[in-house]
Amino acid sequence: MHKVIDTLERTTAQSRAEAVRTVKDLLRQGYKTNELEKLALGGKTMTKLKIDEQLYSEITSGLAVANGTDLNKLFHITSEISNESLAANQLTIHDIPALVVGNFEVVRKFDIGSYYSLDGVISKITGYDDNRYLIRAEACADGAVVRGDFVTGTQMYCEAKPASEAEILQFDRVYHFHKQGRKLNEFREGDIVFNPARGTYPVFEVIDPYVSPNNIKLVCPVEKRGDR
Repeated sequence: MHKVIDTLERTTAQSRAEAVRTVKDLLRQGYKTNELEKLALGGKTMTKLKIDEQLYSEITSGLAVANGTDLNKLFHITSEISNESLAANQLTIHDIPALVVGNFEVVRKFDIGSYYSLDGVISKITGYDDNRYLIRAEACADGAVVRGDFVTGTQMYCEAKPASEAEILQFDRVYHFHKQGRKLNEFREGDIVFNPARGTYPVFEVIDPYVSPNNIKLVCPVEKRGDR
C-alpha cells in the first residue's frame, strides 16, 4: 500500500494525506493492493485513449462532483464508471488514470451535419452539449422542422440509422420552406419562385399557388418582397 501512496503522491503532486485517503477509498470499493499498484503506474502511460459517449458521460458525472484535485477526480470517476463501459471500450482499470487527466478523445456516434432517421422522423445533427449529454438536432416530421435534441442511451441514440438519399432530399426541402417561415410546399400568390424545368424564364411570380409544381424553390416570399 505504501508503494501505491508514494506513486500517487509523486505522479499527481498531491499531499500524502490526500493520497492515503484516496487509496483507502479505493480499497473500500473492492480494489486489491496489486490492482492499485498497476492503477497508479498506469497514470504514466500517455497514449491517447479513444472512448465512446457512454463512458464519456460517466466520466463527466464523476467530474461534476470532484473538487478539482487529480486524486479526488480519480476517486469520483472510479465510482461512476462501470465495468461494462470499460469493457465496451476495450479498457481496464489500469487505463483510469489516463481518463482522470483527460488523455482521451471521444469517438462520436453522430457526425455534425449528418442525417439520421427513425420511425419516419428525419434528423440533422447540429452539435453537442456535453454538459447535459445532449446531441443537438433538428427533426423533420409531418412537413415541419422542429427541435429534436436527444441524449445518449435513448431510442433515437441507439436505433437511428443513416438517412437515405431520398430522406435527405426530403429534409432539405422541408428545411428550405421552414427557414422562409412556411410549411412544406406552401406557396402564396405573389411569391417569387425558381423552377429549373421552366426553360427560358425559370424565375417567376406565383399567380395561382395551388397549381405550383412540387420541385420549385421559394426564392422570396411575397411578404418579404421590396417591390410591394
